[in-house]
Amino acid sequence: MELQSEPRLGLEFKLHQVVLITTVLAILTSLVIFLYSNLGSSSDTYAGVQSITYTSLQDGDWDQNSTWDNGVPPGSSSDIIVIKHKVSLKSNTAVLGKITVDSTGEITGSYELKLGYGGVAVGELYNHGTVEITKLKIKDNNSSTPVLGGLPVVHNYGYINATYELHIGTNDGHGSLFNYAGGSIETPKVHLDNYLWTQGSFVVSGEIKNHGGTIEGCGSITADRIRLEENSNRPGTLGCIDICNGSNTPPIEIKDAPSSVGTTISSAYVYSTTTTNGAENAKIDADSTGICGINESGSAVTLPVDLIYFNASKQGSTIQLQWTTASEENNSHFVIERSLTAGSFEEIGREAGNGNSQTTIKYSYYDEVNNHRGPIYYRLKQVDFNGEFEYSPVVFIQQEGITNAQAYPNPANDVVNITKTGYQFTATLMDHSGVPIEIKKDNEDMCQFKTGPIPNGHYVVQVTSRTGKENIKVVVKH
Repeated sequence: MELQSEPRLGLEFKLHQVVLITTVLAILTSLVIFLYSNLGSSSDTYAGVQSITYTSLQDGDWDQNSTWDNGVPPGSSSDIIVIKHKVSLKSNTAVLGKITVDSTGEITGSYELKLGYGGVAVGELYNHGTVEITKLKIKDNNSSTPVLGGLPVVHNYGYINATYELHIGTNDGHGSLFNYAGGSIETPKVHLDNYLWTQGSFVVSGEIKNHGGTIEGCGSITADRIRLEENSNRPGTLGCIDICNGSNTPPIEIKDAPSSVGTTISSAYVYSTTTTNGAENAKIDADSTGICGINESGSAVTLPVDLIYFNASKQGSTIQLQWTTASEENNSHFVIERSLTAGSFEEIGREAGNGNSQTTIKYSYYDEVNNHRGPIYYRLKQVDFNGEFEYSPVVFIQQEGITNAQAYPNPANDVVNITKTGYQFTATLMDHSGVPIEIKKDNEDMCQFKTGPIPNGHYVVQVTSRTGKENIKVVVKH
């Protein structure tokens, strides 16, 4: 009996070793998942990474798990956030990804919402509903080269009320706001460092400080006063815009100019080249900038072409641009311009104008953009026979471009399917640190990974095809 007990003791010892090792591995795995989950995905980049989509399920707080379909709140990463309910901020919140507020959605709270941060010029807000917060910042922390109209950006079709301040852009020129016809914005003050374009309602109860930014859009702004000054050798610029305050003319202040600049563009224009260290403090369009409808020459602000409609729509593989004029005066032609960044526009075509007309005229132009993902921006440059020109409002359309790799279901339980229609590809499932777990090749545009055996957590699937590499963030949740 004693001779037989020794093997049993050895076997029991080995079993204890296995149990101990398994327990340690489980603890380490849980620790890694915990750290990764709490660190979030701030190391991911917004461009080129398919992010997790968080959609609101009910009214609730931003940081409340039950508010979101994924069971966890979004962080300040490159994720996509869709808000269909009333979501309340409980702290200052920064976002690097894309927020869409539906017509039924709201973002509220006595806190700050910031798009872009840490020197990263990313972050988008598409508002069709209501955003009512203390402060809206559309800015990173100052980085690289100025991009007129570029990211971070807000596209407003609904209602925004920043009860303390609206801050647009950085000293280095990133951050833009587009307020479209039908949109409405209210705030007591605006600090503009880059780009503001408006055709909707825009009411400022206090001061607009144009600190090296550009205001245009051919709409109108109600404001108590305007201050223009340079920033990083960029003058405070007023383009096609009319600024008024009910029946009163708001005072115009230009840095280093006499206090008697006055309340008309005519008096302000005299000082528009006032400089500090050789830089212009102000730049004002003599014809299309108006104070309560009056331009630099004292005449009513009028445009040679009355543009009543401009739109971009998808027509199969092409994008159709359509615009309509109610009247034309000395109209030579239209230059069609395109931008893939909402910043630097390039000419892509021309359409002849109709000279002088008092009847409605319709125009159209077709553009084909291949292999581009994201929004595409268009504007018209209307040119007179004497060479003078005006820009139209900017319109944009979302372009899918190359077929993206997809992961579903995501979050995954037992399996996750990877697809990329029309392309042969190789998919690599990796842990959060980039260590490969499994590699598969597609079978008729799809492959599948079994996720049942792997622990809960965040993983990355890298899809390699002739179009390049795409990283898809996948959540495993049993």
